Amino acid sequence: DGAVTLVLVSGEKALDLGLKVIAKISGYADAAAPESFPTALAIAIPKAISNASLKASKIDFYEINEAFYVVALANQKLLGLSP
Repeated sequence: DGAVTLVLVSGEKALDLGLKVIAKISGYADAAAPESFPTALAIAIPKAISNASLKASKIDFYEINEAFYVVALANQKLLGLSP
């Protein structure tokens, strides 16, 4: 088991608090109706990449965090990602 904590604030607030900014959200997306959640990531991920003005070929690592392992496997296959 592991644990993680995320503090999400604006860049301005981070500077006000004297925090080191280690990441920036460049884009995001969502897709599909709730009943289509198993494959929604295969639609949302390309949208998020495009919204961030990036290219999929420039992405080194994808973190697909889902409660059901089959969701990660299905979207990995649909997106053509290496295991």
